[in-house]
Amino acid sequence: MNILVSQAHLQQLDSDKLTKLWLNSNQLEPMLNTLGKTQRSLLRLMLKAKEGTTIDAIVKQLQITKTAVYQHINTLEKLGYIKKFTQQKTQGRPGQRYVLSEDGIHLFPKQYSWFSGVLLQKLKQSIGDEELESMMRDMGNLVAEEFQHQVNQDNEAEKLKNISDLMNNLGYESTVSSEQEQMISAWNCVYHDLAKEIPEVCSFDLALLTRLSGQEIEHQECMVRGGNCCRFRFGKPADKSTTKI
Repeated sequence: MNILVSQAHLQQLDSDKLTKLWLNSNQLEPMLNTLGKTQRSLLRLMLKAKEGTTIDAIVKQLQITKTAVYQHINTLEKLGYIKKFTQQKTQGRPGQRYVLSEDGIHLFPKQYSWFSGVLLQKLKQSIGDEELESMMRDMGNLVAEEFQHQVNQDNEAEKLKNISDLMNNLGYESTVSSEQEQMISAWNCVYHDLAKEIPEVCSFDLALLTRLSGQEIEHQECMVRGGNCCRFRFGKPADKSTTKI
């Protein structure tokens, strides 16, 4: 089945939903905009200089003093946005250059949420709601399989804490809200905008937690449906056939 997103296919998708996803992915002001104008210009200069740039080149490009360049370089280096890069010369001393670090690269806007929305909308149109939901469950099971060794299955309280810790590592900002009732609350939906437009995405969470815990999961509260958090209650042992990969 061909699921490539061509221009003709995009025109068939729900343009309102795609526009909303794109706007939502740009709601938060990038960290780049919290920096000063000169520092932003310096970082943009480095973004275009993949082989690194020198102090003298920055002075020439930005039309500021060498002292000012060193001050901005020191600040950005301490923030972890740039790093030194030594280029070997055929003669003489190695040339000192500066390049963007990985954190520096990620200061610039990315469109992961929007692209994911385009992809999932096309999948939903191509394979239907039920198949998309089934695919989300399969993905949840696969991810759970990768992290299963981090969950202690022999101690219920420890198991719940392990799952909550794992969810935090994945960005959910979760807490064990009740050990006695076996409930975990997640205060951050890691794909909130996607889930609002494509609710089948929530099947990923349910499959992930079912597989990790070996228990049936009741989704008692959901932020997409207006709840204050996503609250999951861990119930009776799950049917193993529902957690197979």
